[in-house]
Amino acid sequence: MTTNHTNPRLKRLLKRYGKKTSPVRWDFFVGYRPLVRYRMERQTKKLLGLIKRNQQSNQEFTLLDVGCGTGRYLTHFLSLGKAVGVDISKPMLEQAEKNTNGRATLIQADAENLPFKDNTFDVVTCSYLLENLNGPKDNPKKVLNEMYRVTKNKGQIIFTVETWYSMPNLISYVISFLKRKTPLNFYSVKKIKELTKRIDVQSINIYGLSPITVFFPWARDPLSMMKLIERIDNKLEKLMPLFGTQLIIEIKK
Repeated sequence: MTTNHTNPRLKRLLKRYGKKTSPVRWDFFVGYRPLVRYRMERQTKKLLGLIKRNQQSNQEFTLLDVGCGTGRYLTHFLSLGKAVGVDISKPMLEQAEKNTNGRATLIQADAENLPFKDNTFDVVTCSYLLENLNGPKDNPKKVLNEMYRVTKNKGQIIFTVETWYSMPNLISYVISFLKRKTPLNFYSVKKIKELTKRIDVQSINIYGLSPITVFFPWARDPLSMMKLIERIDNKLEKLMPLFGTQLIIEIKK
């Protein structure tokens, strides 16, 4: 990617995520906090299930992960076929190269201007990105439009967002405001419907993820509780499908 250093939005993003310490801090955060790791593993399982349910066994499968970070999701997506990851941060991509053992195609790019032709990928995914597009010049709708553009007809766009419903998210919101004056961009079902309002799609499904973690205010719960949390989550996600710490949105083009 040829970075436009006069673009204030890109300068802000590169300043925040382009540090060499960014991937180290992210991988440490995920690995250190059992509840965060649990949510990511549960999220990955859900994403793979949605993709496999729509995947045709006889087709050559291609997937794009937008804002791939250190490649934690790409390592799983590679089991499905060809996987491509894009991220604004070069250090993140360097770590993703290591985490995927060089098996994924990695490109430094801006999510609002994806360097691909129309109708390129069978599936386009995005996790932990839209919440962080919280600056005055950021445009989550443009990111979603770009994801839609590069997805093949009859393909899938699947993205996840954090919600307002958990105490850790509310704490993160306050901290982000105090540190950067730009609070994280959390979502609700209503906000998702507004974001996807003018996109011409075959269908949109919204799933709630991990409702039980709403009631655990700290992200350092002991691993001994994870099996109990998982059992409760399995029940609550059926009873309260649109309520959780995260939402998974599946769009069929």
